Amino acid sequence: MTCAYALDEPDDPCPQRSGRLSFARERGDTNLAGVARYVLVPIGNAIAWAVERLLRPPLVFLIRYLVIKPGALLYRYVLAPVGRYVLAPIVYALIGALLFAGSVSTVVFDFLIVRPLSWLWRAVLVPIRNHVLAPIGRAIRATLRPIGNATREILRAFRIGGRAVPPGR
Repeated sequence: MTCAYALDEPDDPCPQRSGRLSFARERGDTNLAGVARYVLVPIGNAIAWAVERLLRPPLVFLIRYLVIKPGALLYRYVLAPVGRYVLAPIVYALIGALLFAGSVSTVVFDFLIVRPLSWLWRAVLVPIRNHVLAPIGRAIRATLRPIGNATREILRAFRIGGRAVPPGR
């Protein structure tokens, strides 16, 4: 017995029952499964049959002969020849012009961007690295090296019986 549709029994552990009819019947639900099975499903099947047998063939015919076939003919006899004999030479000429402009723009890019940046790297940033940042790094290393050595000695002192302390303990 399910908790929703069976008559209640006094010692039933179902929390939805209160000694009367089940929760679903209290809120006014009737046997909707029978309505769905014997009324709604046949109506839905009839609608599906009508669409499949009565509406689909004319729609397929109309779409095939009013949309697909004219579109295929338009592509075959108008769009393809126009593209082949009119647009293709124009596109090829544009591609050639862009390739030539690309070679010119490569030279311009080299002189306006690449060479100034390489000069900036060699003349400004490398000397700053060598003469400013490197001494600061050496000073920091000289300051932190004794701290690291002391930490290493402290950790070495924690070894027990010649074995290292297992990590995590």
